[in-house]
Amino acid sequence: MFDVIRGILIGMLLLVATAADASSVSDYQQTWAYKALELQGKLDSYAPLGKATFVTTHNSYNAGVYSQNGSYIDPNQKLALYDQLEIGVRALELDVHYTTSSTGFWPWQWRIRKELKLSHANGNWGAHPNDRFFREGLDEIRRWLIAHRDAVLIVYLEDQMKGQYDRAIAEMNSTIGEFVYKPDSCQSLPMDLTKAEVLAANKQILLIGGNCATDGWARYVFKDHFSSTESLESFEPYPVCEAGDKSAQYLQSHLVRIYEDSTKLSAAFGDPGPRIQAEDAAAMAQCGIGAIGLDQVVPFDPRLKAQIWSWGENEPNDASGEDCAVQRGDGRFNDLACGLRRQVAGQDLGTGEWVITRGLYTWDKAAAGLEQEFPGQRVVFAVPVNGYENAKLFDLKTSLGIPEVWLNYSDKAVENDWRP
Repeated sequence: MFDVIRGILIGMLLLVATAADASSVSDYQQTWAYKALELQGKLDSYAPLGKATFVTTHNSYNAGVYSQNGSYIDPNQKLALYDQLEIGVRALELDVHYTTSSTGFWPWQWRIRKELKLSHANGNWGAHPNDRFFREGLDEIRRWLIAHRDAVLIVYLEDQMKGQYDRAIAEMNSTIGEFVYKPDSCQSLPMDLTKAEVLAANKQILLIGGNCATDGWARYVFKDHFSSTESLESFEPYPVCEAGDKSAQYLQSHLVRIYEDSTKLSAAFGDPGPRIQAEDAAAMAQCGIGAIGLDQVVPFDPRLKAQIWSWGENEPNDASGEDCAVQRGDGRFNDLACGLRRQVAGQDLGTGEWVITRGLYTWDKAAAGLEQEFPGQRVVFAVPVNGYENAKLFDLKTSLGIPEVWLNYSDKAVENDWRP
């Protein structure tokens, strides 16, 4: 009888916690930080993935909210996958094991068999019979994507499937298959691909973590995972911007991941390294680290706000019809009336270096001003697509004593829909 009452109480507490998280998510979505991070996530839509950034969670599936009969008792996350996506996460990790499973909450309801499960285990050790099914996590992602057709996600599959690739493909086909941007053959995720190209193909998910073990698997999941995974201890902040043996140039052309691990299990099997603080997240964002893998992410998490390098606080505010963006004196973006005259930021397509006009132009004349002042050169009106590019432009602008420069970024076409 005690176990029955205990089970009911645990279930009630989880329902209360889930309701509280849902309320917090809704409240967070009304904040400047959430909206600025959403806008920032579209700035790199036309940039190659090597320059793009994805708000990332580590062991995304291992969330305490899913706990049942002792599963997920050492969680990396507090929020469900759906709510992680709701607060701006765009790269998820799913550890997929082929392991012993049970169905039903009560022991007399269990039917023991092998299934693909989302488990935080070391090999087979540590998997729980009540861990969630792989297809449950996939269905949660599918439900979110249906309501957010302009988002591109990376889903990293850690393979503990013991060769059950056809089974995994079948479960993905029945859930997220229509959203998956698939490789043509055995290949790693191409760093010159853009989010815009993925969306233009009417797709939204990039699956990584494959090994090309079968032809079907090779044509479903990109080989390997992120370009590189480095440690926070080896990271050098701006202006050095190095991680391990990876140079700033490498970081600007590859998706590099730096992550934390808050679980007791990982600590038991080794040194998981330091936790990522807000100041660490800000420094990595300034260097354009593509995937900052966070644990225990919640609404109003200061590490989310710390990754904003673009808009200034409470901007854009559309005061008096302001539809065009500048980089202002502190390096943050601000919206201004497009008819004002400012110097213009341009980028050399060959070198990636920034240039700034000497003359003042309205936003509509900015591209013509660059062409006039840099004739015959591959210089285009541009906007930074990540924190590193923004810092480089800020350095140039500051060295020249220029307070503000126009950026190729506006919502003139559709109000509140800011596009590069």
